[in-house]
Amino acid sequence: GATADKQVLLERRALDVEARPPLAPWVKSLIITGVILVVGVPLIVWMRRSADAAWASMQDRTRAMYEEAKTRPGARPVLYGAVEAGNAWTDYEVAAKELEPIREQIAKVTSYLQRHPAAKRDEAKAVVDSKPKAIEFLTKGAHRAEGNFPYVWSDLARQQLPLQSFSLVTFAVARGRFLAEEGRTRDAMLLLFDGLQLAGDLRRNAMMLGEHLGGSNCSLVLDELKDLVLSQKLTAQDLADLGGALERVDTHWPDYTISLRNQSM
Repeated sequence: GATADKQVLLERRALDVEARPPLAPWVKSLIITGVILVVGVPLIVWMRRSADAAWASMQDRTRAMYEEAKTRPGARPVLYGAVEAGNAWTDYEVAAKELEPIREQIAKVTSYLQRHPAAKRDEAKAVVDSKPKAIEFLTKGAHRAEGNFPYVWSDLARQQLPLQSFSLVTFAVARGRFLAEEGRTRDAMLLLFDGLQLAGDLRRNAMMLGEHLGGSNCSLVLDELKDLVLSQKLTAQDLADLGGALERVDTHWPDYTISLRNQSM
């Protein structure tokens, strides 16, 4: 019947398949190579074009961010006294270089500020007094009209300037404490204002290194200002000037997101 014929046909086909010789290895290789060429090459070309387009887009965005960073306004108010034209980092850089030869001795100043039992006031004061030019140029920079850090991203050595400037605030705070101990509380307060300005400028148009250093320095200065207020040696006018300075610092404190954008470059 029909069922038997169908079964016979299936058996014949099975025999034909079994009798068919296997493909030669080179034929199999040719088939596999053909599949790879037909499917793989267009895929690789597409992936390469996509990667090139993404890379070009990233380069365009980075260039745009770099131009934005270079042209970002850097004006901020001074905390006391008159404003002088120019960028603060012109002076901060001179001040930072003043401290380079005594880098190892700055630990004595830090120990004194932290009121370490083994710290010696006379040694710390001698270190601070040995570099009056550093304080002088810190004050000059704090009175400049602009505080944006002039980054040159291709100059790795210049990117270390914020780290080198970190000790300037330590110097300012220590010098301020010495002035207060000598009864010159207003001079101490104004010098601390200079340190606070540098702390803000460290974060102004900065990368994350400047962001962290600026925040740390700001805390150091504010702690010293608090002690100065608690000493009850500031006059009513001093306190009014202090309030005004802190308000300007708060109003013009740099935007954290700018540091994130700069860091991504």
